[in-house]
Amino acid sequence: MTYSEARLSLLQEARSAQVSLLALQPLITKLQGFWQPPTSESEMAKQLDGVWELLYTSKPALERSGLDTLPGLERGRTYQAIESASGRVFNLADLAGPFGLKTTILVQAKFTLSNIRRICVQFERTAVVTGAIADYGSPAEAIRAIDRGAGWGVRLATDSFGTVDTLYVDEEVRIGLGNRGTLFVLSRAA
Repeated sequence: MTYSEARLSLLQEARSAQVSLLALQPLITKLQGFWQPPTSESEMAKQLDGVWELLYTSKPALERSGLDTLPGLERGRTYQAIESASGRVFNLADLAGPFGLKTTILVQAKFTLSNIRRICVQFERTAVVTGAIADYGSPAEAIRAIDRGAGWGVRLATDSFGTVDTLYVDEEVRIGLGNRGTLFVLSRAA
């Protein structure tokens, strides 16, 4: 299997509704074999910068908050934006509830790179606001608007720490492994 075939297969599998870690693991291993990791933190930061859409996670994205288990609540699209110049990372998720209620969650954190591949994240605050990401525009526009205080909802200070090891990254695909063992497959958002 060539590099291009492995990457395309991973993206197709990660986007499928019935994806399993068992199906993804050989593709991830294959891509890692082709990957030449950056040799400096600044090079890695350039590759990580941007807005990424979550295609697959081995654990529900909102599991720690309990929101993934509430009856009648469905998680929609989830994004992550990394801004290495400011040292900030944002996680953005859509939720759909009963009666067409739409909610967006924005989690803001500071990050640093450690050992080139490890992202160390200090979570700072969370906003849970009405409306879907699309109501704010693109994911990047939603992040900026909610970060500036747009939307009616709840904003809470958050104080927790985590890490994500970059297993693979290129111009289109990012694979990470969180400190709690969660695997993430993301694609660069258009």
